[in-house]
Amino acid sequence: MAPWAIDSIVILITRTPDTVQQAMQIKLGWQTTSTACLVPMAPLLITLTGWIWSSEISRLTAAGPLDGQPLDVRAFGAQGDGVTDDTDAVRAGIDAASKSGRTLLLPKGTYLIKEPLRVTTHGLKIMGAGPQHTVLKAAAEMNRLLYLRGTGMVISRLTLDGNNKANYGIHAFHLNEQDSRLEFLRVQGARSHGFFLDHSQVFEISNCIAQGNRGDGFYITDCNGTRISCCRSMENRGRGFCVTRTDLSGGCWLLDCDAELNACEGLVVSDMAGTPVVVERMWVETNNKPKSLGPHKYDAIRIASRSVMLTRSRISTRGDAPLRPKYAIHLASETRIDIQSDGVQFQLGEMVKGSDSGATGVVSLTQADPLFGGTFPIPVPYRDWLSRPKKLMLREVSGTFKSGETVTGQASQAVAVIRAVSQVSAENCVISDNWVAREEGRTPVDRVKLDPGCRSNHIGRNHRMWAAGVVDVDYSDDPGSVVGGRSLTAGNGPPATGRWPRGAFRFNQSPTFAETTIMGKEIIQNGNMEQDTHWKRYGTPRSHKKSQKQTHGGEHALKVVGSGGAGVRQYLPETTPGQRYQLSGWLYTATGTARLIVHDGKNLHYGTTSTDSQWTRMTMSFSTVAGSTPYIGAQTVGDEAEFYLDDVVCQPIEGTKAASRLVLGWVCTTGGTPGIWVPVYVLSESSK
Repeated sequence: MAPWAIDSIVILITRTPDTVQQAMQIKLGWQTTSTACLVPMAPLLITLTGWIWSSEISRLTAAGPLDGQPLDVRAFGAQGDGVTDDTDAVRAGIDAASKSGRTLLLPKGTYLIKEPLRVTTHGLKIMGAGPQHTVLKAAAEMNRLLYLRGTGMVISRLTLDGNNKANYGIHAFHLNEQDSRLEFLRVQGARSHGFFLDHSQVFEISNCIAQGNRGDGFYITDCNGTRISCCRSMENRGRGFCVTRTDLSGGCWLLDCDAELNACEGLVVSDMAGTPVVVERMWVETNNKPKSLGPHKYDAIRIASRSVMLTRSRISTRGDAPLRPKYAIHLASETRIDIQSDGVQFQLGEMVKGSDSGATGVVSLTQADPLFGGTFPIPVPYRDWLSRPKKLMLREVSGTFKSGETVTGQASQAVAVIRAVSQVSAENCVISDNWVAREEGRTPVDRVKLDPGCRSNHIGRNHRMWAAGVVDVDYSDDPGSVVGGRSLTAGNGPPATGRWPRGAFRFNQSPTFAETTIMGKEIIQNGNMEQDTHWKRYGTPRSHKKSQKQTHGGEHALKVVGSGGAGVRQYLPETTPGQRYQLSGWLYTATGTARLIVHDGKNLHYGTTSTDSQWTRMTMSFSTVAGSTPYIGAQTVGDEAEFYLDDVVCQPIEGTKAASRLVLGWVCTTGGTPGIWVPVYVLSESSK
């Protein structure tokens, strides 16, 4: 044996873009000599080095180019011929790309996938040759075709074809921050939603298309800070875009998106809270289509949520025989029921009924099931969330659902137990500067609908596309809402007719420091309705008596029930012919219609009608003439009515004096018909 011994030789190879450097680490035995002793080994070392380097080059070439260049999925055995099962090969490519940090390339081809592709890593990038060239196609039944969870992911330039076998095309769960992007993707053929964006935050989706899916094109839930831009959703059996929540309050942006030819609404925002949902420059057209997919009963855009801003969008819809009123934009009030069920699935648009209450409603939204379980266990932090009751949103509700009863779907026959019931309405929303179009020959749907119960919304000026003017607003109860076209007007006095929202303002068309009237002695007896005398029948009311049910001042008001003009009156024997008088009184109209009346001695005069179930001050001015004894009063108008009269005052107008203040206008402090209006004054210089 040689005077030296070598236990092992390890050759490490490092490389740079231009050179290959070899470093040798030589582990010697207990007997060693100087490096000169290695000279006889030079031929052996050269041979070993060449063999190792050749093997390394072969391995790297098989996996992909050097220097961090993309990996080709075909190097892992993928065929992309639309026949071969490429599941394992694509998975191997994903694993290699995840470990190496390289981009995984999927060249042109159709890659059949028989099991879900699951990506739970950070920084992965997958890129195809374009949606028209690279297709991942489901070849077997599965819950989702592509599952994403992680940070810093980029998935780009692919088509994901559910092939009516995958429930979801893409399920992005907790896809978070650090530049995560989905871009230039097409998702089609899913049995439910195309894009299911679930508890994902601060990431971006751009230039994507959802087409021909059986659910919604984009179903977005609990996504905070998500930006969706330049995306298109078309020909889906559900909605184009649906934004909702379960346990988080985050919002998102929808910018420059397009929803067309979907069977239901183009956009639904339901039961959001906290961070606003911003929708800007959206194109929503010809949804509720085609007729073969279902009845025409959906709005173009439906909002039953807080804090939504919809602006600078182009909106239309169609349907020549809708089963219920449908609108271009609908600010809705809906009933939310939380249900406990074992995988039952109610259908969008079906009627449901409560077992005990008999209440009914139409399903407006069903909470999507993330379908965790088996090889997709739910992450630990979300197990409690998954076990919570699921929400079901209902519109067109009749009756009151009760907690504890069961609810059954008319079409699906799904049955679930109700755990909680609550009301959800559009609140603090801004709808302004949109363009609304209608289809020629179709039922016009050029309106913004505001349901009763929707509060504190701002509906600005939304414009018609086919004619001049602003879009009409259909509403019956709008406390706190400001409505375009009725939010700012001008006139010579507050409105006497029409329904007006709280916050509306009417400018005084001729503001001057006019003289104010000087009133004389009160000539009404028992105007406060605290005594039993002086008020007589007018016509044949069924009832007229003191009541404590509704009072404006004091303990009593005069309750009158009747129809056809019947009411009460009080004669004014102390009036002087030619004298002017002012009458005022407070009316509360519980049912029907009522008004004040004045007989001046020859003719009967009628005041403004009231239908408000709230105390409203009514006034009339008149001059008496020689003839019979004048009288004042109040009467029913038309069919059966019940009203209350209180605090009636009638005084002669004795003169005028210079005013110290100018009436700038009037503000509506309580919405109604016409509501309660309060003057807004400006003081004169002499009074300051």
